[in-house]
Amino acid sequence: MPVITVWGLPSSLDCVFLARLREMLRTAVAEIAELEITRQQVTVFFPSDLTGNAVGVEIVARVTELFDKPEGKPERTVEIKNRVAKAVRECLRINLEQHLRCLAMIEVPVYGFYPKFDGFDAWSKNK
Repeated sequence: MPVITVWGLPSSLDCVFLARLREMLRTAVAEIAELEITRQQVTVFFPSDLTGNAVGVEIVARVTELFDKPEGKPERTVEIKNRVAKAVRECLRINLEQHLRCLAMIEVPVYGFYPKFDGFDAWSKNK
């Protein structure tokens, strides 16, 4: 299922804001009906920049592990991937513009994933 990793956020953003943003990103992606996924199936990470260079000017949100041909679900076409990118970008823009006055750019590359060709394994305590 999709993993969204948002790079470039400054450490000044508080945990409550980030938790709310995480839930909004999950909802924005899960609302794309063709994906046929739930909010709980969307993972969001906000890694810190250990160099201290992240000041909120350039934000890159990478969407990875978007399975291209999941069994029993529609294929992830370029159109669907573009809708994912736009949903993530808009969610970030709407929420970050009011907190990051120096925000100048948000990029959202979406990477497809073919488990049968790329290799994949998983473990879950619930299964």
